[in-house]
Formats: sequence, C-alpha cells, structure tokens
Amino acid sequence: MLSFFVTSRHLYGDFLVELFSKLFCPAEANGPKGTANDKMAHYQQQQSLNKPDSFGLFLSVLSSLIGMALCWLFLFIFILLLLLVALHRPLPARIADRRKIALFEFLMRLFNEYLGSLVEIAAGHSARNKLSRALSLLTFPVFPRWLFRWLFAAHWCDVRDESIAGVPCRLYVPKGDKRRHNGAVVFIHGGGWCIGKPRYYDGALLCLSWKVGIPIISIDYSLSPEAKFPTALLQCERVIAELNKVPFSTYGIDPTKIALMGDSAGANLCAVICQRYLKARKGPTIRCQILVYPLIHMLNFRSPSYRHFYQSYPGTGLLNPNLLIRWCLMYLGIDPSQRNIRKIAQNRHLSKQISEDEELMALIDERNLPPGMPGEEERMCGVEGEEKGRETQRNGRSKHNKIKEEALPEDDELSKKMAPFLTNPDICPLVGKNLEGLCPAMICTAGVDILRDEGILYAQRLRQFGVAVEWKHYEYAYHGILNMCKSRQRLRILTDISEYLQRTLIDS
Repeated sequence: MLSFFVTSRHLYGDFLVELFSKLFCPAEANGPKGTANDKMAHYQQQQSLNKPDSFGLFLSVLSSLIGMALCWLFLFIFILLLLLVALHRPLPARIADRRKIALFEFLMRLFNEYLGSLVEIAAGHSARNKLSRALSLLTFPVFPRWLFRWLFAAHWCDVRDESIAGVPCRLYVPKGDKRRHNGAVVFIHGGGWCIGKPRYYDGALLCLSWKVGIPIISIDYSLSPEAKFPTALLQCERVIAELNKVPFSTYGIDPTKIALMGDSAGANLCAVICQRYLKARKGPTIRCQILVYPLIHMLNFRSPSYRHFYQSYPGTGLLNPNLLIRWCLMYLGIDPSQRNIRKIAQNRHLSKQISEDEELMALIDERNLPPGMPGEEERMCGVEGEEKGRETQRNGRSKHNKIKEEALPEDDELSKKMAPFLTNPDICPLVGKNLEGLCPAMICTAGVDILRDEGILYAQRLRQFGVAVEWKHYEYAYHGILNMCKSRQRLRILTDISEYLQRTLIDS
C-alpha cells in the first residue's frame, strides 16, 4: 500500500508537470525546432526552469501537492467503499418504499445501534434511550409548530397542543365544512413506551382527519424508563374519561362515538384499555379499536415473524428483537442489561410453570398462524426444503439465525421477575379472558415486522369470543410505516382505516 501510494504520487506529479508545461510553456514543451541557435535558446530556457527560483520549481511543487491530494482522495474513496460494503445489510426483496427505508434504516442503524451501543457502555441504558429520542427527531419529518401550521394545516384544520385531564395532548380539529361528524378518534402513539411524540404522526393523522372529517386527539403520555408501568396506561384512561365528562360545546364530540387507535406499543395500550372497560362494566363507551402492528404479548420472542427477521434482514436498523426487549424491560422496570436481553431473546424468561401451562401455550401456538407465512420452515417445499428443515433441527441453528432453536433452561431470577407481567392482561392482552362483548376491532399487520404474528394471534383470539374483527395484512409494509412520508403503502393503510371508521363509527 505504501509503495502504491508513493508511486501514484510521482506518477500523477509527472503527469501534471507535463500538463502544466504544455499549458503555460507550449513552445518549450514541444521541444526545440529550427536552427542551432533555436536549440541553444531552448536549452537555456530549460536550464532556467530547473533553477530553484524558476517557474519550473513552482510547477514541480504544485504538481506534487496536487498529486498527493489525488492520492489521499483515492485512498478516502477506497476506504469509504470498504465501509459501505461492511455496513451493508440486505433488506427483504419486496419491501415498500425501498429507497427511502434503505436510507432511514442505515441512519437508524448507524446512530441508534452502533453509536447507541457505545453510549450504553459508557453511560448506561438510560442515556442510550435519550439518544434514541434525540435521533428520532432526525428520522421523522418534524417541522416547527408555526411552520407546520402555516404549510400544511392552517387552512382546513386547527392543530393545537393542550392539556386534557392533566395529560398533554395534540388535537387535530377540522374547520368548517371539513368537519363532517361529531365522533372522534383517540390516538395513542407507539415507540415501545420509551420514545415518540404525537407530532411525529402529524402527516398520518392529518391525512386520516381529512378523509373521515372528524377530530383526532393524540395523547402525549409519559415515557419509560422515567415513567414505568402502569403510568402511561392510567394517563390514557384519564384522557378518555375526561372526554366523556366535558360539555359537548368544548370539543363538539359525542362521547358515545369515540374510537381508539394506536400503533405498536400504543396499540397495546388501546387493547388493554378496551379490555379494562369491558371488565369494569362501566366507564366510557368505545365504539371500536384500531390496532396497527400491535404489541400484544411478551411470551414468545422466537415465533416465525422473529425467525423471518433473522433469516431475511438480520442486523438491520428496523425494529429488531434486542431493541424491542430493551424497551419492554424499561417499561416493566426491570434491568435492561445485555445479559437479560439475550436470555429473553432465547425465551429463558419463561418459568417452568408458564411453559407447562397448556392453555397459555396454546395462545401462542405457531399452528394457529395462517400457512405459508415467512419465517416458517414449512414454507420451504419439496424434498430439499424438508431436508433443510431437518438440518436446522439437528444443528439447532439456521444459517442466518443467531439464536439457537432448541429449548434452553429458564433463568430462575429473571423468570421470577417476569412471571407476574406475562400473565397480566394489562400488559399482555392476549391472555385476557371472558372477552365477549368487546368492541369491534380492526387489526393491521405488516409483513416485514417481528410483531406480525402477535396481531394475527390476537385477531384469532378475539374471534373465539365472538368479537367482530377485521384483519388487514400488508405483506410489503414494515414496522413504523405510519411515520413514512409520501408512502403509497401508508396511504393504502390509512384509506382502509378511514373506510373502517366510516362503517363502524359514522354510518352505524
């Protein structure tokens, strides 16, 4: 490398000397012509150029500097290409918004994963989570409040921040004839209970408000690890209860026509609130619930959707098992150490009592999933596929999966801490019982999402109790697509949601 560097410098230097000579001294560069006197004059000029104070010395130094700069430039490009190759992580072949998500994924992985790991080592998990919150401002299209109102919503929608029942909220209220109904949607944002703000969803919620013509109240609940379970849940309940008490003239909302909507961890809170109101047999009336790629339980972190992550897009900056488990532990108030995260990723947080509970295990049985879902060994057909499946079982490890497939012994200390939460329907609504009479639900799942199976299993669970469920699956969507601007796939999801609201909230 050193010899190449030196040789390149001299090569480019000699080339530049010849080039400058032809540009500034064409006669000298073309050599002597004519009589002997002309040749003698040319020789004298060449000698003068070789003197230390001559123009030739200037050309020689300048060409050497430029040659050195070019060598550094080529070296920088070479190292940059090596880094890009080393940092490249393949995304699924067919994923929505491929170009945009590739850029966002790279930025999130570079800062949230690589830099975040260094911050965690130096300052702890709380500092890492604060870094994730700060970086979320860079990955989501967020505008200053005054600029946002002036550019997007001032002419047809009143967007304002105010407190409801002591909880900060962001309101989207259509103006004039743009408001076509006196119902409302209460939205609870996602982010693993640890990051996120209502204004990150401005684009999606404005689009939904425009399509349906109703106000939307987005709750800015307290985040973990500063506020642990059940703080966020109780805050959201207070907001919904307050909307049922305030006079109609305050917001113009009919308390009997309220829909709950949330994504990811926010969808978890929506599902929990609906179940709690059902069990209490009193309180606000929720007309319907809309759960977008919901987080429904913490019983299985090795389901087919998790295996699909390890097989198709491992190591990417999209929602990954380690990130999700870290957020869950912070929400529950358990130490989110790397050791605990690795154990939970191997399902070692399940106590023997829970693992042997047939009724509980039946809720997360992979056989309940629709056939052919990516991540299942059964999706491989033919003799070759069967042989690959058997080889995976023998080795206990698939080609891309870093987590062993065979059952590992439980961790006594960790399983004792997790056990009360795993069977609590206020955290894992999948384990809820006696759900007859629950409000109708629309459940949206994404194909490129480790939470895909949870939404599917919850839809089947609700149907067992006779709950009206509309399940929509978007094979090429990814977790977090509601935050992606100018996305056709997001527009399709919001269109389906608006049509569902029209049927269940407005026309009913």
